Amino acid sequence: MPKYKDILPLLLLFSPALAAENYRLPTDIKPTHYKLHLEANPEESIYSGQVEITLEVSKKNQSELSLHAHSSLITISDIKYDGNISCSTSSASNVTDIISISCPTPLASGKTLNITFMGTFATQDMSGFYKSTYDDKQVLVATQFEPIYARRAFPCFDEPGFKATFDISITHPVAYNVLANTPAVPEKTTISGSEKTTVFRTTPKMSTYLVAFIVSHFEPALKSPGKYNVYARPSASHTMGLSTKYGEYLVDSMGKWMGISYTDLGDPQVAQVAIPDFAAGAMENWGLITFREVDLLDEGDKTSNSARQRVMTTMAHEIAHQWFGDYVTLDWWSDTWLNEGFATYFQYYLANSVDNGTMELDKQFVLETFQPILEEDCLPSSLPLSSPEKEINSLVEINNKFDGISYSKGGSIVRMMQFILGDTIFQKGLNSYLSANKYSNTSPSILLKYLQNAAGKNVPDFQNKMKNWIHTAGFPLLTVTQSDDKTVNVTQTIFNRNDTTQWFVPISYTNSSEKDFSVKIKGWLEPNKPFQIPHKSSEWLIINLQASGFYRVNYDSQLWDNIIKALKGKDKDSIDSLNRAQLINDIFNIAKVGQIDYEKAFALVQYLKDETDYYAWDSALTAFEYLLGKLDEKTEKLLKSMILDLLNSAFPSTTEYVTHIDKLKENLISSWACNLNQEQCISDAKKSFQEYKTNSSSLDNNLRDVVLCYGLKNSEKVTDDYNFLLNVFEKSTSPVEQHAILVALGCIEDEEVLLEYLSLTINKTSSIRQQDYSTLFSSVYYKSKKGLNVALSFLEDNFDKIEESYGGVNEISGLITGLADKLTTDSQIEKASIKRSAIA
Repeated sequence: MPKYKDILPLLLLFSPALAAENYRLPTDIKPTHYKLHLEANPEESIYSGQVEITLEVSKKNQSELSLHAHSSLITISDIKYDGNISCSTSSASNVTDIISISCPTPLASGKTLNITFMGTFATQDMSGFYKSTYDDKQVLVATQFEPIYARRAFPCFDEPGFKATFDISITHPVAYNVLANTPAVPEKTTISGSEKTTVFRTTPKMSTYLVAFIVSHFEPALKSPGKYNVYARPSASHTMGLSTKYGEYLVDSMGKWMGISYTDLGDPQVAQVAIPDFAAGAMENWGLITFREVDLLDEGDKTSNSARQRVMTTMAHEIAHQWFGDYVTLDWWSDTWLNEGFATYFQYYLANSVDNGTMELDKQFVLETFQPILEEDCLPSSLPLSSPEKEINSLVEINNKFDGISYSKGGSIVRMMQFILGDTIFQKGLNSYLSANKYSNTSPSILLKYLQNAAGKNVPDFQNKMKNWIHTAGFPLLTVTQSDDKTVNVTQTIFNRNDTTQWFVPISYTNSSEKDFSVKIKGWLEPNKPFQIPHKSSEWLIINLQASGFYRVNYDSQLWDNIIKALKGKDKDSIDSLNRAQLINDIFNIAKVGQIDYEKAFALVQYLKDETDYYAWDSALTAFEYLLGKLDEKTEKLLKSMILDLLNSAFPSTTEYVTHIDKLKENLISSWACNLNQEQCISDAKKSFQEYKTNSSSLDNNLRDVVLCYGLKNSEKVTDDYNFLLNVFEKSTSPVEQHAILVALGCIEDEEVLLEYLSLTINKTSSIRQQDYSTLFSSVYYKSKKGLNVALSFLEDNFDKIEESYGGVNEISGLITGLADKLTTDSQIEKASIKRSAIA
């Protein structure tokens, strides 16, 4: 691995100060109920509030307690205990946000602490209680409290382990509407002059990071009353077709699968809201799910298949969280995967039920989640799924747990457990796990206990077998060798890490006699013990069916040759499409770390001239993309020529693309054909781009990104076309179209235009939203080597402005991490290393 892959991510983990700070609250005093009232006018810069917290006290003669309040956004003016006893407080730590409160009398369970405060709406980032603008500076205020941002809105016990119920009421201008976690109580709503006070039902017992409220002019898309609705800015009311049609279906399907309906969870509403300014993709606030607009809104009949899929999977992810994260919640952020891993798994398997499975999301999981995280998890800097709790304390450390490991490895391990246990046992175990721990906090050991109970003797020692998958970083590489004419030996080592960890590895396999790719666990490769499989040396053998296990497989030379022969012959279509994809992904990544020659990898992919499967081609093109970014100009030209020959052979111009997967494949193949300078593709892109300039409705949105990118890249008037598209962006009311334009503009290779484009992210009068800065920046460095150099220079020359404009250290760190994978020269690596060091 290049040095920067080892060094740069480590710098992100380094937090120079604060190591000795105590970030955690004592647990001898806990909240049981909050009564929160806010007076919030979105047109002002500040708001006022009062929070009454009912306490549970476990120690006698205790008159002091600690809780959270942001040091600069929250100003406390008064604290009363038990109605009228005045208490004093220290200033909040600007590191931990902890305040200490001292009362003149011992505290007791059932008594209340009443805190009066002033708050400031956040405007520099999209966390806490913050402002968002749209449509000629219409304004709203919304919340984003995960992971530890509730303290930025009101004083509270801001850790997931401190669950409580909430009564929320908000006074606001009468012209505005208010949403919160639960429905409003009409009979308690009051109006006084120009102000209205909206009172909401008591919430279920939940963590502070799931609390949410929004003050806006948004109206519901569905006018008939019910548990489900969708909200967005009024000018986007025509873009909620997918969310209104399928959202409630996904809620009901999740409840049916789990055997616990949404109504049984205790929150009577599911409101989904598209927020114009939103940092995350979406947020699973209980009963009030918030989204970035591009992840919830559509373009009606013109919606592309990929955009449609994005909306479906994002909704499914957040809906799954209502069970995994809201109803049952991790105890601390060291186990973030307990929330995010299950939501990632279900975003594919729940959404796959839409359209009778024609989106093949269960299979797409392998391309979008499984394969990418294998590449990340072999880096020395990657963390285990569950970190020791004492290592995750500061905001930086907590944010580091919201990474690909928690989401994608978490989802992959959940998927592997489902294959090990089987659907029936898996469902039974999860139902018991949720039912027994409702409204409570949980841990990996609790999860495994309930899965083990459901498995019984069917999977002996399941808890112990899963231990290293959860608590150790990395994954195994299985090495398969023919020991004699009738037997192969399977052994394991950790993949590409200086470590001796061993796992209990579930083994599934088939061969040229069986050709049965249904996943059946036929045995376990145990730590430090070989596993033997009966096998004739003349047959092909494939281990890890449907990429069900979280590992890679390397075969000896003859076994690889048997597989290559099968792929080039009549047995190709007998090999499951996911296994064809994974064979490609495995062999190129094993070659990348020097454990097999690239000659063998290129011998395998020659079969692609007769391959039309989306999964195999996506895996191959991902491997080729990595190599093209690392090769010298002469070798790059040779590789491009080889790829184009394979593409032209597999996909002649007469190829038809009909199904959902076909449409994704058409986009993939067209993008690569243009990238490889196929004459017909470039000609078609230029022609379609010119037609788009005079009639935007002429464009097939399934190919919009290809047409815009390569129309711009091959433009004879690049400055004019840049300005044209930027003008379309500014006038567009479609977040999906705007996102496509942002990405396409990065395809330009004129350095002056690219610098002007990047400068929009540090220009306060720019029409680009802060949430989209990272999309813009990454589109430039990702699309070309010229763009990479421009992005690096821009970063070097404007680092302080970028840090301020983009929203701080975390956002910049993410950009440089992504940038690192594209670097090839020593000077590029040094520039990025210096900036990363500056962040640390």
